[in-house]
Amino acid sequence: MLSLYGAALTGCPVKRYYDDVEAFVRGQEAIRETLDPDVILGSPFFFAGYGEALGAELNFTENYPPNIRRTPISSAAEIDSLHVPNLDESPRISCMRETLRRVSAANRDAVVVQTLLGPLDLPIAIMGLEAWMMTVLTDEEGVKRVLDVTVPFFLRLCEAFLADGADALFMPMSFLTKDIATPHLAKTFAVPVLEDALAKVEGPVILHHTGSSIFTFIDVLDPLPNVLGFTMDEDDDLIEARRRIRPESILFAGLDGPTLYTYSAESVRRRADAFLAATAGDKKVVPFLVGTDVALETPVENLLAFRDAVRAFREEE
Repeated sequence: MLSLYGAALTGCPVKRYYDDVEAFVRGQEAIRETLDPDVILGSPFFFAGYGEALGAELNFTENYPPNIRRTPISSAAEIDSLHVPNLDESPRISCMRETLRRVSAANRDAVVVQTLLGPLDLPIAIMGLEAWMMTVLTDEEGVKRVLDVTVPFFLRLCEAFLADGADALFMPMSFLTKDIATPHLAKTFAVPVLEDALAKVEGPVILHHTGSSIFTFIDVLDPLPNVLGFTMDEDDDLIEARRRIRPESILFAGLDGPTLYTYSAESVRRRADAFLAATAGDKKVVPFLVGTDVALETPVENLLAFRDAVRAFREEE
């Protein structure tokens, strides 16, 4: 998925790229013109932006997406002090929505997706992972009070983004990955919350593995309402994943985007060819650069090598 890379193609400073509607739209135009992907982002792949909309302070760097410098609260006990804005009064959400509308209008022939944090990951952006996990494990009433804030906010975002032109919603699963959650926590806590929230979403949702893996939980996530499929980590076993989910569920899988710059274009082509050959029997695998983003220093030749491998494979089918 290409978000930040539009800044590389247009020579745009990172902070401006995330703050300026015109800058991001130009970046996505450059991505379409250079690489012509089937899937394009409606606004930046930007976890921290949702924290900022709820009061977090951001830290911008020269070469990477912004991150959260300071969360607005430090525990569930402070949740009543959190200001939850109307979507129109948040400069960050307004910027995302206008960008999405512009990108969608200009790319009718592509699938436009919008990333957003789900109700279990918004708490990480507003109080930090450690505080949220401690709440989940020790404070049942605190969890309820936090979700009473994050679930409605999530649903308002879904409704707005779908109305603004998103064809599908990509929902990063930072909380529910192998590095953080356990199978017991997934089944007894996370899945019931997601089941209730996703049932109210009036559009397709793709669960994104962030920089980790949701493979451990894929069988309990697959039946969730409106879930169309998953993005998979490069090291996930796709044959086993398919065995554990519905035949119609889509697996977005391929090479790791964040480390693509470490290979030569020739190596990328060989690895892409090998991946495509190994997954040729599964028509619901969509070749995809997985992970959080493609680094600015990635040679465009590497991206073209992956694209050309996919095109050649499709022509041979």
